[in-house]
Amino acid sequence: MIVGRYFEGDDIKVAWKQHDVYYEALGIIISTCNKHVNTARAILQTSVQPEWGSVETCDHRTLQDAHDRLAAVWRSQNDFRQSSLISDDNRSLDDVKNLWLGWLRKEMEDWYNFPPLTNLVQVILANQNKHPGRLAEIELSIVIMDRFPQVPWNREDYDSFKQYLENFEA
Repeated sequence: MIVGRYFEGDDIKVAWKQHDVYYEALGIIISTCNKHVNTARAILQTSVQPEWGSVETCDHRTLQDAHDRLAAVWRSQNDFRQSSLISDDNRSLDDVKNLWLGWLRKEMEDWYNFPPLTNLVQVILANQNKHPGRLAEIELSIVIMDRFPQVPWNREDYDSFKQYLENFEA
């Protein structure tokens, strides 16, 4: 995880707590997407893309930006600097790890209803550090930003990703 500001007012202290469970979070992303693919494969009784749903480890950098954007979404929805959050819900920075991973598990389960997200993860896993995988990494970041328009994303990131894909397709 690259700890940085993904939107105005991003909370770096919370990001560092998320950083502590980075590999666990990647495991949740990979295993849940694999589960979705294997469920779909069983329902459709197909062996198309046989490597999909079977890759359990990866070069962490291939899913890093997607993870970091999901972590930023969670931070934007959970402002731990607000005293009302801390007193009403009895939350503290110590709660970040469990709350973040719980949210991520639920979000990943929801991806069952958004197959393009799971498909992009599978393209990335099947093509780690290869051109098709790199394009999927960029596209996944764009799709995550589009999925969460309420996050005040740094517009430069979005525009540069879109420009890269447009230049590649031209």
